[in-house]
Amino acid sequence: MSCERSSLRPPTIRTIIRDSRATRSCPKIRTRPGREPVTDSNGDGKLSYFEAHPEWYGLRKGKRSAKIDGAGDNYCTSNPDATRELAKNLVQSLIDGPWRHVDIVNFWMLDNGKWCECPQCAAQGIYTDRLFDVCYTVQKAIQQAQREKRLHREVLLASLAYHETLPPPARRLPADFDYGHFSVTFFPIERCYVHALADPKCTEINRFLREHYEGWTTRPERNYRGSLFIGEYYNVSSFKCLPVLFPSIMAADIPWYYRTGTRHLNYMHTPTHLWGTWTLNQYLLARLLWDSATDSQAVLQEYFRRYYPTTAERTAQFYRYLEQATANFKTLKHYAGEDIYCLRRRLAVDSHEIFPLKHLRYDAYRPETDDGPDVVEIVEAMRLARQDLDAALLECHDETEAARLLEDERRFAYGEAMVSFYYHLVRTALLHRRQEAALARREFLRVEEWGGKTPPSHGPRRALEEPSRGRCQRDRRLRRHPGHNGLQLLQEEIRGLARLGQPKPTILTQTACFAPYPLLQQVLEGFLAGGTNNNGVRWISVASGRSTLPRFGCVDDMRCRRPRW
Repeated sequence: MSCERSSLRPPTIRTIIRDSRATRSCPKIRTRPGREPVTDSNGDGKLSYFEAHPEWYGLRKGKRSAKIDGAGDNYCTSNPDATRELAKNLVQSLIDGPWRHVDIVNFWMLDNGKWCECPQCAAQGIYTDRLFDVCYTVQKAIQQAQREKRLHREVLLASLAYHETLPPPARRLPADFDYGHFSVTFFPIERCYVHALADPKCTEINRFLREHYEGWTTRPERNYRGSLFIGEYYNVSSFKCLPVLFPSIMAADIPWYYRTGTRHLNYMHTPTHLWGTWTLNQYLLARLLWDSATDSQAVLQEYFRRYYPTTAERTAQFYRYLEQATANFKTLKHYAGEDIYCLRRRLAVDSHEIFPLKHLRYDAYRPETDDGPDVVEIVEAMRLARQDLDAALLECHDETEAARLLEDERRFAYGEAMVSFYYHLVRTALLHRRQEAALARREFLRVEEWGGKTPPSHGPRRALEEPSRGRCQRDRRLRRHPGHNGLQLLQEEIRGLARLGQPKPTILTQTACFAPYPLLQQVLEGFLAGGTNNNGVRWISVASGRSTLPRFGCVDDMRCRRPRW
């Protein structure tokens, strides 16, 4: 069964309840007892949903809002007529509409959307309870269509625990809730990657996420008993394919996820070409998803021995420094924590303390809990990583291995430039707040240089420009060596495991999660054989072999001339 068999984007609640027009004509204004006034606001003789039923839409600051696109306003979930209309439209679309080939419906509220403030919605309980009320109604509508032979296939609803719906349901679900055709993806977007999610030493950031996760999975009194996915953020949008590494985090998190009942995992967003240092992430992730009891240290030793045969020790040291340097990128480059710490926003407002968390300071800091690499430590780790990578390039005498190291260097240089950009940006802000204008101006010249506004003067700064060239000389050199492709090593390993009759995978990626286990290899082979869309992302449909090209894929920042902060 495929995750998505049509060439359309996966359906969401927003596309179900968008402001479509009704066909009946009506007076311009009429009032119904107990309901909002109805008006044909544009005078076209037809009523939109909002014109006919403003009470279906979210109440925000005392007014009904028709803003249901983007980070807008969710509809009034306590209105039974609105929910029935949503369910009816969704089912009809699954029967003979745009989603007539869809098997799995991503049933989410608006990303960062605001919720209705009416008293009836408040009485529904927490946001998760309100979401599950809607999901239950939609389930019943799908089941009725199947009983009436109007819908002739199984359809699964996939909802989410994310931001405001991270807490598990506070109310018991109905006894006939259909767990067999329902799943929830737990998205810990606020997490840090210095610490494993279960690490008790991460009190500032990961603790509240761990508590919510356990409320979905292990607490005896939990109200949800169904399938759970993990949606990781190894390459969250703000990372933009930086050379981040997660071997230690994966080795701790994935077995813990399995022990606590999770059986499915995905992450955003997968780079599809010139993996470079990302090859290690992909390889270890595949091995752990195949068997969560895998000895990660043995896998890493095998990886460096096979992938870098003449420089294994030196390259492994480069990777250790790089992992240390990038461990705190979630806090440095994106955001983290229940209170949403975001460095770039704090740099822009003089009244905000730049480093309020123990996780990230400017100078080296060693607290007993919540310790993470600080800014000067990140810069130093990148310097040591560069030193070992340059040494490995000098020591290497194998042509294929050299091509792999050059690919590593390409992605590393991009990360090296980004760290330098942020380093000088932070120093500019610190000097500015100390009223040292001359020093701040001098420091900002370095920011502009690393940001690409002035011509790069030497070395790795060319990494900000070189990747943007469609077919640069380095690309052509790498393409002469097909053996450098990291996915080839992964495919060989998967084939070997299958031939040796190794245990079936304990956790599968979302692409293959509803398919028979042997199709994991088919997915990998299809991924290698297929092309990519303009965003560098390709989805493989397991059942049909066709692909879908989502518009929200990964934009590889290696193609950009300047980093954006």
